[in-house]
Amino acid sequence: MKIKNFAIGALAAAMLFTGTSVMEAAVYNTSASRLPTDIDSRCGRTEAFLLKNTRFDVKHTMTEKYAEEYVAPCFSRKGIYISDMEAKAIAFAALQMYDVQQNSNGATVSFSAKGEADSGDGDYWLTTIYDNKKYINAFISTYDELRTENAHSIPASKSYAQYGDNMSAESLQYSNQRISNLYSKFENMESYWAPGVKLVLTGDYVNFRTAPSTDSNVIDSLMSGEEIAPLKGAFEAEGRQWWKAINAQGEVGYVSADFVRVAC
Repeated sequence: MKIKNFAIGALAAAMLFTGTSVMEAAVYNTSASRLPTDIDSRCGRTEAFLLKNTRFDVKHTMTEKYAEEYVAPCFSRKGIYISDMEAKAIAFAALQMYDVQQNSNGATVSFSAKGEADSGDGDYWLTTIYDNKKYINAFISTYDELRTENAHSIPASKSYAQYGDNMSAESLQYSNQRISNLYSKFENMESYWAPGVKLVLTGDYVNFRTAPSTDSNVIDSLMSGEEIAPLKGAFEAEGRQWWKAINAQGEVGYVSADFVRVAC
């Protein structure tokens, strides 16, 4: 399966349940694209923002289709009820984007990609994602934040489009910055589920911090067996080894190397 270097892919194997519980290998494929969107830095619609925006919209379009057509029926055949949002969270993690094409010419931005979830490994990945409640809850919460923020930006957007006034432009800039931060969090969640090396916690209530320092704020409390995704190799700070990583909620932080082991 091909993955472009600049694409932050999300890979997990997905299982097609059958009525007789016989494992059946299958591959779910879908694709989506976003037509060129105008760059307008006056209201925060910069090239960087629109690349995040169009990328998320494409992934979201494929996620909704995958959740409805594949993920929800899989759990239903197993006699397990999941909500629409839980199905969407599972689909978002399991569906990998590849053949990514993104383009910007200084005036517009466009994006297209294919999505694939390769099954054949039982229900391991779908149920593993579903059982990771930190991730599921974080996805739903972040999704609700994005929906609320987008709704609040509509009046300002309409006003700006109609009148081009500076107050509406400034309001949109502020709103779009918050929306951009949410897009970044979703990208981190994708990276969390991407294939590759993981760090497995070896102790309970391990501090996941904002900086590689025991004086820094604690973002999360990690439990034994929990996995986080490293962003770079271990390094030394304050006389001890640290890892920079992403947790299940899509937050970037640091953990002491004393409490993790490397797993492939």
